[in-house]
Amino acid sequence: MKPMIRLAVVCAAVFVLAVLLPARAHAGFIYFGGMGTGKIQRSDLDGSGVTDIVTGDPWIDPRGIALDLGNSHIYWTDWQKIQRSDLDGSGVTDIVTGLDDPSGIALDLSNSHIYW
Repeated sequence: MKPMIRLAVVCAAVFVLAVLLPARAHAGFIYFGGMGTGKIQRSDLDGSGVTDIVTGDPWIDPRGIALDLGNSHIYWTDWQKIQRSDLDGSGVTDIVTGLDDPSGIALDLSNSHIYW
């Protein structure tokens, strides 16, 4: 898949996720990452109010993003690992490492599973 198409697919998937989430404090945002930016960002649903969430690692290239609003976490796939942070970007943690280029992510919160 070409980089721009992949970015559009990821943004569209994250947009659908944000819109379909229950009405909670963070449900009114779109969460996204851009290839080569080294960040994960969020914006209001209309695209305004862009805020950096996770920064500082020039190799961050999220290919899938999922939210756990109940625990205030954001999860993402990145090159050879799955990472998590708090919704404000603090507490970045490696969840799974040594993967072969994971592309998407889904959370089954009721059964405490992560799928990629």
